[in-house]
Formats: sequence, structure tokens, C-alpha cells
Amino acid sequence: RLKFLSLLSCIQNIHCNLKVLDTPISIQERFNALRLCGSSKLVDSERNRLQIAIYQNSFPSRQQPREIDLSGAGIHSIHVNQFPDSLEVLLLRNNDFKSFDNIIGIENAKNLRVLDIRDCYIEQWSTEFED
Repeated sequence: RLKFLSLLSCIQNIHCNLKVLDTPISIQERFNALRLCGSSKLVDSERNRLQIAIYQNSFPSRQQPREIDLSGAGIHSIHVNQFPDSLEVLLLRNNDFKSFDNIIGIENAKNLRVLDIRDCYIEQWSTEFED
């Protein structure tokens, strides 16, 4: 499957919505296919990984998203301020955040109800959150 995906030129476009027989391609599959086809520079850039993950998982209807799933996108930091006020659910599970401070602007997400940071292995919590 990865070999097949790596042969498709559209996989190298950040705005690719390719589905194989109505089966969405996972972010990790897409990253692996990009590496296999020699486009690892797209994957090596955290900014590109974030753009791909946001586009692929969050904006299928092009409306203001209420939920954004960036789980497993391999990101180290994120600016929550870039998301609209409609955001209620932010799924960041299994990413490379080392500190809660790498989730920038989370305190301004006024409608956020769910934040999933499981499996991010956060080593250091901001002093704001300590007892």
C-alpha cells in the first residue's frame, strides 16, 4: 500500500484528500509514503506536517471546525491561536510535546471543552499549573 501511495504524484500536495476505496489514508501512512517517494523534506518540516494533518483531518466540509484531530502528527509545538473560536475539541494525542508550554495560546481557547494530550510524554509542566 505504501509503495502504491508513494507512486502517486498527488500525495506530495498538502491539500491531497485521496481515499482508496473510501478508506482514508492515515497521517502516518501519508508521511511514510512521502518518505518512500523521496519527498521527505515535506515530512521533515514540522510546519508542513502540521498543515497536512490539519487539512487531512479537520476541514473536510470547509466550515469552521469544532473538532481538530492532530493525533500522531509528530508535531513538537502548536499555536492554538491559529484555530477559530468555534474549536471545542483538540486532539493532540501521541505527539512530541515535551512541555505544556509548547501548546501556545491554549489559555485563549475560550470554547475548548476537550484537550487530549495523552501519550505526549510531557516532561515539564509550566509553573502556572503547579500547586
